[in-house]
Amino acid sequence: MDDVAVLAPKGAMMGASRYLFDDNPATQDLTGLRAVAVAISNVVVDRRFDTVTVGLNSPWGGGKSTALNLIETELRRRDDVIVVVIDPWEFVDSGDPRGTLISRVLEGISIELSRRREEEAPGETTKAKLASAAVDLISTLDALRRRVSWSKVAQVAIKSAVTLTPDVGGLVDALMPEPAKEPAAKGMRGFREDFGELLTRMSDCRVVVLIDDLDRSLPDDVLGALEAIKLFLSVKGMAFVIAADDDFIRESLRGALDRHGGGRGRFADRYTEKIVQLPFTLPRLSSADAVAYLAALFVQAEAGREHAVAVAERASARRVKGEVPYVAANMHETMPTDEHIRLANQIVRGMSSSRRETPRQLKRFLNSFAVRAEMLGAQFEGFPVDILMKLWLLEQNYPHHFRDLVGVSEEQRGQLLSEWEAGAGAVPAEIAAWASEPPRASDVVVWVDRYVSFATATVATLQSAAVLDDGQSLHLAQLTDTSSLVRAEAIERMVSMPSTGDEDVARHLATAIVGDRSEAALESLQSLALKRPDLKPAMSEALLDNFVLHALSAQHIPWLAGSFPEVLTTVRGRQGISSELLAAIDEESLGVIL
Repeated sequence: MDDVAVLAPKGAMMGASRYLFDDNPATQDLTGLRAVAVAISNVVVDRRFDTVTVGLNSPWGGGKSTALNLIETELRRRDDVIVVVIDPWEFVDSGDPRGTLISRVLEGISIELSRRREEEAPGETTKAKLASAAVDLISTLDALRRRVSWSKVAQVAIKSAVTLTPDVGGLVDALMPEPAKEPAAKGMRGFREDFGELLTRMSDCRVVVLIDDLDRSLPDDVLGALEAIKLFLSVKGMAFVIAADDDFIRESLRGALDRHGGGRGRFADRYTEKIVQLPFTLPRLSSADAVAYLAALFVQAEAGREHAVAVAERASARRVKGEVPYVAANMHETMPTDEHIRLANQIVRGMSSSRRETPRQLKRFLNSFAVRAEMLGAQFEGFPVDILMKLWLLEQNYPHHFRDLVGVSEEQRGQLLSEWEAGAGAVPAEIAAWASEPPRASDVVVWVDRYVSFATATVATLQSAAVLDDGQSLHLAQLTDTSSLVRAEAIERMVSMPSTGDEDVARHLATAIVGDRSEAALESLQSLALKRPDLKPAMSEALLDNFVLHALSAQHIPWLAGSFPEVLTTVRGRQGISSELLAAIDEESLGVIL
């Protein structure tokens, strides 16, 4: 969907639902990644590399998919490059990830050659030569694809023998007609040589394969894809860009190599180094980057994508020159406004660096804020946006101290806020810093009281859930960490060393699925439900809390359907559930039936 948002004038909260932002990978550059895309594009077409594989690394939500989109755009401008985009989800249940990847690469080249043959007029350019040779090249590609398909027969036969279940679908896919002029016994022997010979006939054209989301694949599929690249496809004229969380890839390889090689998992690091010649880690957002990105989002929501891109380009130019801040008021016509910049700075200063270092984290934070603001705005007209944001930052980042604010009387609340603003005595430094940021909450206690009264009525977890001790809080932070490895280790500790406080941690984890680390919390919740079924009742209870229910969106439903179908059944019968949420539940239920 298109992002839609309009910032309210200072001092008024208007149409908060318009703060919602699409969480899909961007095709426009709002974070300064175009320079990265251009650099990587230049590397993969550099003729000094016969073949090269670039690893594009960042944590979840760090911009890998956006960077890959920008790289694709850059490469498609060149006549001497063929781009093939691979979706690793195609490997799932294929039975042969190596063959699937190879077939998809060959198919992608064939499709691109067919397109150029239809579009290009005769001439002497690389593109024209490629178009004129397309018929013969496509015929060769088809022969190579049939060879790959014949190699699948052995894979499917082995799988059927082991499981004692005939893989009919796999055999149908594998049993394609054998090429008439090629001995069947040859199989994959000589494939690399023949594939390399094919590329030499492609008029010095480079084939660049872009692979996204490999870190979402199963360990054996990760291993199979990398083996296909190394053993069969890395020939002169080929290049690969693999976008994935490097930590997750190494962990997947350790697991797969251990299963298949009896302890070979310790070689996982060396394995990736042999395949990925040029690892590149996307930079995490600095404070200045985060402010510029948020300001661009606000401009996009208010004035459209073109204006947002223009602001982002000017911010990138300032970044290159070392001019800080990267974004300034009216740097593109009347955008961004002073209010955009003020609110962006308020958000960045109020969030810990670990919670706003990726674009997705910032979008998730804004979306969660929009849900709360929409609910609050329906009850209190004219709620000041800066006070609302300030209190939301406290609630999200420092829930224990927000609970303190909820727990005192209205008469004591102003005094507590004044003490925090003074920063005296035992007031933690981070709370003093939050309190000292304008606006001063003690000056507008009436709005604080309204916010707190709303929270008291709707956020049952603040009063009913047990307060976590330091160890439990650390464990919860690890369960919602952006690193899949950190999350996996935290879950393993709960499995191998269960404790009496695990139910409290599980309840808080369940409520975290509607926070700004939603996907990390959802993944941990699914895994924990599978490995610690004794905790499911506590998690289910927390999921049915009014606060969680009001904040659930359609994107949560597929995650919950597998592990918590009883929760969705209960939600389906609740009053006041949005039509969008009900439709998502019905669609998921229909998918299960089918």
